[in-house]
Amino acid sequence: MASSQLILDRYRVIGQAGAGGYGTVQHAFDTHLKRDVAIKCITLSEDEVARARLVALEARMAAALDDTEGASAGSAVSGTAPAEGAEGSAGAPGTAADGFPADPLFLQVRDARRASRSRSTAASGEIPPWEDEAGWEEYLAPWGAHTENFQEPPRAQRASRPASEGLPREASVIVEEAPWEDPAPDARSVRVDHLQGIRASRTIDPADELDPDDVFEHIPGLQEARSVAHLNDANIVTVYDFAMEGSTAYVIMEYIEGKTLAQIIDEIDDGITLDMVASVFSSVAHALEAAHSESMLHLDIKPENVIVNSKGVVKVTDFGLAALMDASGSGTTGGGTIGYMPLEQMRQEPLDVRTDEWGLASLTYEMLTGSNPFFAPDLDAAEEAIEDGELVLPSLCWDELDAEADDIMFMALDPDKEERYESVAAFSEALLPLLGSTRKGKKALADIVNGVGEPEEEPEPAAPRQPGMPLADRLGPRGASIIGRVASAAAVALLTALGLMNLQGFGGSAGGLIADAPLAFWVILAAGAALAAFRPAWGLLFGYAALIVGLAASQAWLLALVTALLLGGWWYLMGRRGKTPSVVVLLQPLFGSFGFAAMAPVAAGVFLPVVASSLCAAFAFAFAVIMAGCGSMDVMNWDALLHLSFSTNPQAGCVALLSQASTWALGLSWVGAAAVYSLCCMRGTKNFDVAGAVAAAVVLLFGVCAAAHLGNFGGSWLPSPAALLGALVPGVLGIVAAVMGIPDRARWAEEEWDFVGEAEPEA
Repeated sequence: MASSQLILDRYRVIGQAGAGGYGTVQHAFDTHLKRDVAIKCITLSEDEVARARLVALEARMAAALDDTEGASAGSAVSGTAPAEGAEGSAGAPGTAADGFPADPLFLQVRDARRASRSRSTAASGEIPPWEDEAGWEEYLAPWGAHTENFQEPPRAQRASRPASEGLPREASVIVEEAPWEDPAPDARSVRVDHLQGIRASRTIDPADELDPDDVFEHIPGLQEARSVAHLNDANIVTVYDFAMEGSTAYVIMEYIEGKTLAQIIDEIDDGITLDMVASVFSSVAHALEAAHSESMLHLDIKPENVIVNSKGVVKVTDFGLAALMDASGSGTTGGGTIGYMPLEQMRQEPLDVRTDEWGLASLTYEMLTGSNPFFAPDLDAAEEAIEDGELVLPSLCWDELDAEADDIMFMALDPDKEERYESVAAFSEALLPLLGSTRKGKKALADIVNGVGEPEEEPEPAAPRQPGMPLADRLGPRGASIIGRVASAAAVALLTALGLMNLQGFGGSAGGLIADAPLAFWVILAAGAALAAFRPAWGLLFGYAALIVGLAASQAWLLALVTALLLGGWWYLMGRRGKTPSVVVLLQPLFGSFGFAAMAPVAAGVFLPVVASSLCAAFAFAFAVIMAGCGSMDVMNWDALLHLSFSTNPQAGCVALLSQASTWALGLSWVGAAAVYSLCCMRGTKNFDVAGAVAAAVVLLFGVCAAAHLGNFGGSWLPSPAALLGALVPGVLGIVAAVMGIPDRARWAEEEWDFVGEAEPEA
C-alpha cells in the first residue's frame, strides 16, 4: 500500500494495525482531516476486475438502450417516423414490428457494423462470412457451450460451495476475437450470456473508459460494504471512504486501538465472566439491529470481527460480506465463516435477519461454553454438525445462569430459521436479562484491553479458582444432623442438671443429688444426654421430666402439674412427629442459659411451617417463664450459672411473672416472630426469606421495647442492654440464615424438613 500514489497523496502510513485488532489492516494518518484511520487493502484478481468492468458496461449499455427507446417513443408521440429503408425503419434491424419488441442495443450495433463492413467489401467482391450460409455456423457459439468459471483467490476462514454441487456458478468471461471483424488493437470480445441469458458477443471499445467508482460499485461484497458508510452507530466501526486504483480496492475506516474478541478469548480463556458476555452480546445485538433497520445484513459475525477499544466499547467491523436486503427483506450471499453461518447461508438460500441472529447465537454460545461445536473442515461436515451435533447446556457451565437461557440459546440456534426468534431484538430481549451486568462487563473488558492488573512477565497460567461452596452446602444433611444432636444433648443435660440439683430427697443438702449421690447424678446426666443425641424427641421428654421431678421435690406441686400437662400436650401435637420440633424447642433452655432464649422462635420460623412454628414458639416461651421463675425472673435469660439450684419458690416466681403485662408482650413477640418468618419462607425465594428474617427481628425488638415500656408503667421504651442484645442477636442470626438459603434448603430436603435427619415414626 505504501507504493500507492492514490494513498500517499492523502494518507501517511504509520504501520501495521495488528495491535489495534485489525490483523493485516494498515494504520495511517489522514493529512486532510488530521486523524488516524485504518485502511483495509483488498487486492482483486484480474478476473474480479474484468467481471466488475463487464457488469459496469452492461449497466451503461442498458442505460443507453433506455435512452434510445425513450427517443423512439418520443418520435412516435410527435408523429414523426424514420424514412423508409433507413436504419431503424420497419423491417430493418433495430426496428420493432407490430407485436415484436425492439432489438437489443447490441444487435443494433452489430447490424450497423455489418452494414458498414458490407459497404467496404462490396467493391472488392468478397462475401462476408455472415452472408455465407456455409461459413456462418462455425462462428456461432453452441447454445450449451461451456464457459470458464471465475476462480477467486482463497481467503482466510472463508467458504464457498463448488459449482459442481449444483449451486449457481459464478460469472464467466471468455475473451476471443470475432473472425469476421478486425477489431482495433486491445479490443476484447466479452461473452455476457451468464448475465442476460443471451448467447451473443459484444465488443468493448477501449475508448469506453469507466470511472473507478463504477467498477468498484460492481465488485460483489465491496458494493455492499460501501453502504456501511452511512451507518452511524456507537457499536459499528465507522467507514469513512472508499478508493480504487488498478486492481486494489481501499476501504478507509475508523482506527480503533484495542483487541478483537478472539484475542480476548484466547488471552483470558476460562476467565470470562457473565458480565463480559452480557456486554459483548448487548453491543453486537445493538449493532445488528442498527444494520437491519437500514436493510443490511452482516453475515459474518465472528470473534475476529468484534473489536473492544480501551474504554470497553464493543464494535462490529468488516461488513465486507454484508448483503443489502431487497424489498421483501431477503438477500443472498456466497460466503461466510464455517462455525458462524447457518444452513441457509451455506446452501445459498434466501437470507434475512435471522441469519445474523444465528451467527450472534453461535458467538454467544462459544463465550458461554468455551467452545464452538459448529467448526468443521468443510461445508458438508458443518451441515452435519448443525443438524446432528450434541450441544452442552450453557447453564451447566455457570452456577449463576438460569436454565431458561438454554431454551433461548437453542431456539436462536435452530437449524430451521422459521423456528428462531423473528429478530435479533427479540433474541436480545429474551437472553440479556439472564446474563450479567453490562456495566461491569464493559469495565472488565476495558481492564483487559488496557492490561490492568496484568503482570509484567507472563507467569504460568494458574488454574481458575473454583467458587467456594456455601457453608450450608458444605455442612450438608450430615453436618446439620451432628449440630442438631449436639445441641439437643447439651440442652437435655442442662434440664437434667436443673432437676437433679433440686432433688433433695436423700441427704437434704443444698446441692441436691450432685452432693448426696454424685455418681448417680453423673450417670443419669450422661444417660439423658446420650438419649438426646440418639433420639432428640425422647431426650426432650427425659430432660423436662427431670425438671418436673425437681419442681415437685421443691414443693411446687401445682407448677409441676402444669408443666407436665404442657409437656404432654405439646408432645402429642408436635414432639412425636419428628426431631425438628424437639430440637427447636430445646434451643430455649440451651441459649436461654446465657441470655439468648429468643433463638427458639427464630429457629422455629426457619425450619417449621406456620402453625408448627407458632406452637413451638409458644411452648418454648411457656418453659422460659417456668425456668425464669426458678430464680432469675428474666424470661430471656434464666442464667444457668447462678440458678441451677432454685433461689426462689418456682411457683411463686412464675405467678409473679405472669401477672406482669411485659411478660405477655414478650410472649406475643416470640409467637409473632416465628409465624411471620415461616410465612415469608413459604414463598421459596431468597428475597422473601430475607424479608421474613428482617420482619422477625423487628418483631422481637419491638417485643423487648414494649416490655420495657409496660414494665416502666408507660414510661421509657428503651430496654436494658441485656434485653436489647438478647433480641438483636437472634434476629441477626435469622437474617444470616436467610441469606445463606437455609430456609429453602430445609424445605427442599423434605416436605417437612428435619434438622437432624429423617423424621422418626409416630410414637
